[in-house]
Amino acid sequence: MKKKKKSKKVQQMIRNIAFSIEAFLSENKEKPFSKQQISKRLNLPKSLRPFLAEAIALLIKEKTIEYKKGKYTYIYKKGKVVQGILRLHPRGFGFVKTETTEDIFIPPDSLLGAIDEDIVEVEINPIPSVKGLDGEIIEIVERKRKTLVGTIFQATEKRKSTRYLVFVPLLGKDRSVVLKTKESLKIGDRVLMKIEHWNEEIICSLQKFLGRIDDASKDIEIAKDEYSLPKSFSKEAEKEAKKFGRTLTQKDKSKREDLTALDCITIDPKTAKDFDDAISLTKDNKGYHLGVHIADVAHYVKKGSALDKEALNRANSTYFPGSVIPMLPFALSSHLCSLMPNEERLAATIFMDFDKQGNQKGYRIVRSVIKSKKRFSYEEAFAVLEKKKKSPFEKQLKQMKELALLLKKKRIERGSFDFALPEAAVEVDKKGIPTAIVIHEYDISHQMIEEFMLKANETIAQHLSEKKKYLIYRIHEPPAEENLQSFFSLARAVGFDLSKKPKHKEVQSLFEAAKETAFGRELAVQFIKSMKMAFYSRENIGHYGLALTHYCHFTSPIRRYSDLIAARLLFEGEKEMNIQEIALHCSERERRSMQAETSVIRLKKLRLLYYKWKENPHMLYEATITGVKPFGLIFDVQDYYFEGFVHVSKLDDFYMYDDKNQTLKAKHSKKKYLVGDTIAVYLHNVDLIMLTTDWTLEQL
Repeated sequence: MKKKKKSKKVQQMIRNIAFSIEAFLSENKEKPFSKQQISKRLNLPKSLRPFLAEAIALLIKEKTIEYKKGKYTYIYKKGKVVQGILRLHPRGFGFVKTETTEDIFIPPDSLLGAIDEDIVEVEINPIPSVKGLDGEIIEIVERKRKTLVGTIFQATEKRKSTRYLVFVPLLGKDRSVVLKTKESLKIGDRVLMKIEHWNEEIICSLQKFLGRIDDASKDIEIAKDEYSLPKSFSKEAEKEAKKFGRTLTQKDKSKREDLTALDCITIDPKTAKDFDDAISLTKDNKGYHLGVHIADVAHYVKKGSALDKEALNRANSTYFPGSVIPMLPFALSSHLCSLMPNEERLAATIFMDFDKQGNQKGYRIVRSVIKSKKRFSYEEAFAVLEKKKKSPFEKQLKQMKELALLLKKKRIERGSFDFALPEAAVEVDKKGIPTAIVIHEYDISHQMIEEFMLKANETIAQHLSEKKKYLIYRIHEPPAEENLQSFFSLARAVGFDLSKKPKHKEVQSLFEAAKETAFGRELAVQFIKSMKMAFYSRENIGHYGLALTHYCHFTSPIRRYSDLIAARLLFEGEKEMNIQEIALHCSERERRSMQAETSVIRLKKLRLLYYKWKENPHMLYEATITGVKPFGLIFDVQDYYFEGFVHVSKLDDFYMYDDKNQTLKAKHSKKKYLVGDTIAVYLHNVDLIMLTTDWTLEQL
C-alpha cells in the first residue's frame, strides 16, 4: 500500500520542530539528551508531540544530530570565519562589521574579552536565525584602542599605591576597569588612562587628569579624548586655508556662470555659521525652476593637499551644544566657503525644472558665482510664511512651499516615510552649563530645504551613475523582518488594525493616521529604532527610507567629505580615488561623531535634570511610555526627550506581562500600562558618575 504523502502544513510543522531541536542541542554542544528530555525542554504541546520522532529522524538524515546509547547529540558544524571590527554596545552585546557580510551579532558571553573597535575573527553560527547573522569571537587580531576615558567611582588604599575602580561609558557598567597609580585622586575625577593589561579586569595606568565630573566646561574636551576626535588643524592646513584670503579673485571667478543677479537665499538654524546651500526659485506658466547652489569646496580643497588630508581624516564636522569640531578650518568653513549674505561665493549649481505637478523635466549642472541676498533662520522664514513678518522674499518663499509640498507628495507616493519629528536642542552658557531644552518643531521651513536637498542629491547620484562614474552612494538597507514584526505587534497593541503581513503603503497609512493620536511620535521613534543605519558604499543597493534607487550626499561639502568627493567626481573625474576605502572611512567617522554627540547631549541633559532635582526634589515630571517589558516601563520624559526606566518592583501591585498586547496588567486592580500612555514620575536621584537616574511613578 502506497504511503500517504504528508500535507505541506504538516511538513512545515515537522521542519519547525526540527529547527527548534537543532537550536536547543546546538546551544548545549556535546551534551546528550533523550527524546523525553528534548520534548520536556522544548515544552512541546500535546498536539505536536506525535511529530517529534519524525523531526528527530529528519535531523539524523541531514547529519545534524547523532544517536548514541538512547540519546541525541548535536553534530557541531564549523561556521564560516570572517574578520571585522567590533562595535560594542554599552548594554554588553556587540556587532562585528565586515566587508563581506551583514553585521554579525555577538552576545555578551561570546565577546572573548574584546572591546569597542577591536579587530576580531568571528565564527558565524551556521544555524540561520530570523534576526540575522550571529556568532562568537574566536580571536582578537588587534587591539585598536590604547586609551580609555572614565570617572572614578571607588578607591581602595594599598601600601604603595591606590587601586581605583573606574566607570568607562564606552564599556558599560558591567566591565571592570582598574586604575593603578601613585597619584592622589578622588571619586568623581575624570581621567584619561593608558591600557596596560587585558584581563577579565582591564588594568590601566594614569595618562592625564581631565577634571571633575561636576565641571560642565570640560565635557567637550573630554569627549574628544574619549572618542579620539581631532583637537586642532595642522599648521599646513591652516596656512593653506588662510592663503585664499577673504574675497574672490578674478581668477577664481573665471570660466564660471555669473549668477550673482539671482535672488538666492539661505535658510538655516539660528546658530549656524557654515552656510553650504542656497536656494533660488522662479515660477512661470511651464512650472517651477529651482536652483540649488552648493558651496564649491572642491575648488579650494585639492586632492592630496594638507587641507584634503585633514578633511579626509575628520570626514565630517562634529556638533555639540554650543560648539563644533569643523571638518575644515574656520577660514573656509565659516568664511570663504560659507554662502554668507551679500558676499560673492563660488558654488556648484544644479538647476532643476519641474512642471506644475512637481514632475522633474530636466536639470543642468554648472560651476558658478553667486551672491546670497538674504540669510533666513528657520524661525524667520516660517514667520514670513505665516504672515507674521513681512519680507521682500515672501513670494519666493510661498513658491518654495508650493514646490516642496509637491515634491513631498511625490516622495510619499513612491514609498518614502514622513515622520517630521521635532528636535530637542540643549542650550548651554559660556561655561558649558546647560540652561534649557528647546524644542524645534519640524515645520514647513525645515521641510522645504529638506525636499530640495533630497532632490539635488538624488539627481546628482543618477547623473553620475548614468555617466558610469564610481560614486559614494548613501545606502539604507531594509529592516530585519524580526524588527518589523516586533514593530507591527506594538502598533496592533496600541489599537491600529494591520494585516498579517503589512505592505509598504499600509505602514505609510499607519503613520498618517497615528499623527492624529497620542501614539504618533512614539510609533515613529520605535519604527526608526527598528531600521538599520544608513551608511556609505561604492555599491548601490538603494535607500529604503527614501524609497530611492539612487542617492548620494552632495549638498553639504563644508561638513561632509563624501559630498566633497561627489563634487570632484562631477567636475574633475576620479583621479585614482579608492572610493570604497573612503566610503568605509566616512561611515566609521560618522558613527564615531554620532556617538560623541549623543554622549555629550545625554550628559548635558543629565546635568540639567540634576540641577532641577537639587532645586526641587519633589518635582513631578510628565512622561510618555515608550516601551513595556516584563521587568518594567521605559518612558520618555516630556520637554527633555530623556529616556527613563521604572522597574516592575517599584509599581504598586503585582503586574503580569501580556506579550501579545505588550502591556503590564495589575493582578488586583484594573490598572494597566501600555506604550503611548502618559504617566507622572518623580526623580529620586541623578548619578553623574555612573550616568544613571532613579525614577518612581506617581501612584494614584
